[in-house]
Amino acid sequence: MTAVGIGYGAQFWLANASAVLTQLGEIITLTPPDPVTADIEATHMQSPNRRKEYISGLIEDGSGTFEMNY
Repeated sequence: MTAVGIGYGAQFWLANASAVLTQLGEIITLTPPDPVTADIEATHMQSPNRRKEYISGLIEDGSGTFEMNY
């Protein structure tokens, strides 16, 4: 038996400025954010084999979307 899910039963909650949660009803599609990590050049005059070097930068979370019946 697999542990994979189809998203059935997913819930979406919205918090106001006072951190009071309100559940939004009838979500019909939900697309989570897609985090992206930028590559930062870290080349220097002693980089191996005269090749450019890169390191991972900070992660940008991106944005997600949802659609709901109102």
